[in-house]
Amino acid sequence: MMRCATLSASALAYCSREDYAVQHIILIAQEVIMNTIPNAENCPVILQPTGLCVASNDGIDINGLFRFGCGYPRLAKDGRHAWVLDLYQRKAIVSGKALACDVPAIPDGDSVVRVKGRMIDGEAGPFIWVRELLTEPVIGTDVCALDLVTPSWVVNQDVADRLCEIWAGLAPPYRELINAVMEDPAVLQGFLKAPGSIRHHDAVSGGCAEHSLKVARMAIAIADLTPAINRDMLITGAILHDIGKCIEYRENNHGRWSMSRFGKRVGHKVGGALLVSAAAKRCNILQPEQVEDVLHMLTSSFAPTWAGYRVPATREALALSAIDRLCGAKATSHQ
Repeated sequence: MMRCATLSASALAYCSREDYAVQHIILIAQEVIMNTIPNAENCPVILQPTGLCVASNDGIDINGLFRFGCGYPRLAKDGRHAWVLDLYQRKAIVSGKALACDVPAIPDGDSVVRVKGRMIDGEAGPFIWVRELLTEPVIGTDVCALDLVTPSWVVNQDVADRLCEIWAGLAPPYRELINAVMEDPAVLQGFLKAPGSIRHHDAVSGGCAEHSLKVARMAIAIADLTPAINRDMLITGAILHDIGKCIEYRENNHGRWSMSRFGKRVGHKVGGALLVSAAAKRCNILQPEQVEDVLHMLTSSFAPTWAGYRVPATREALALSAIDRLCGAKATSHQ
């Protein structure tokens, strides 16, 4: 979770990295923010991507979802209590300002919030003058959960772009299921940052998301050639088949990954099934048989049935099993 005391320093650190596609960041001293009033002439922002078009954004009404970072208490010149807010999307870092009478309580850090207000052009750059700030319990199907992250969570923006595009092509129930699985910020961050494995395929930070994209792309190709396959179900399984690795692996302070206690005792297949099953119950939009088929895709294996696994018994499960093995296999050359 992001801490108020270290936000500015950490934000400046990660925003300077090209990997996060947020460049040319301007940091405004905290003292400058104090004792300001809501007008277009004296309202600096904390962080401003210079790619934002100030002229076209000034005065635009805002009603959208953001990942909430932190809120800083301040006093306006007239003595009223106010807030300076850190708001994030995957490719945007935006400062918000609000009077305490409009926003009496600050949400938990890393929660998804709905922001209603207006874009204001200040001397130091644009910011959102927030009139309403509410925690959004359910993301819904209009925006992908992968777009509601802080840039520091993303190892590869191109991979996230492609996954969001694939998500947008799914039927609403499956879009909602994926968002519900990634509702927990720890799960979402883990999916984006975890490796595909420790010593085998995609064994680098961000490898889990990259491997999932490879599997999803191949699933699309197979589904296009096989009308009998449930396309949305297969692609959903492809995106979520390794979601359990967000809790199977852990990262130390030096950026190295290892197996977590959960990973050693339970593993990512069972972990992923638990996450998907809980999300499906919260959504309650798929039929029980559909949920069972999704779980079957995630957990079936060609291991002996006496070991507790079930052999893939549906077209979708057979396809996903083959695709996963193919995408996870290391290439070998024959001399």
